[in-house]
Amino acid sequence: MRINNDMLTTHNVEPKDRDEVVALFLEAQKSNEARRREIAFILGPQIKKADVFNFERLLRTIDMTGDLDVTGWPRYSVKSLMRVCAECKTWITVKNGERLLSPVSYPADGPILEKFVEAVMTGEWT
Repeated sequence: MRINNDMLTTHNVEPKDRDEVVALFLEAQKSNEARRREIAFILGPQIKKADVFNFERLLRTIDMTGDLDVTGWPRYSVKSLMRVCAECKTWITVKNGERLLSPVSYPADGPILEKFVEAVMTGEWT
């Protein structure tokens, strides 16, 4: 079954501290794909620089097709999502607020990826 962000009811359930973030990463390791997807979208807004490796590892284990709402996600999370989509050749539509972006191809890691993430975050391409 393909799960769209609209089907997730856990967006409002946020980890309260670092221990809960770690616990969610650990839970994801032994969960089915649907639960891993829920966990990824719970963690998305909470990711810190130190979490990027584990977050990208989690993203690689789920089906990320369709429209993905990254509203409220920090730059680290959005950049991780773009990296994993490029690596896995997954085509998505990224939603941030009212903005929808459907990349035709993903930029390689570097300045262009940074500009693309900025465009997702702010809606501006500079």
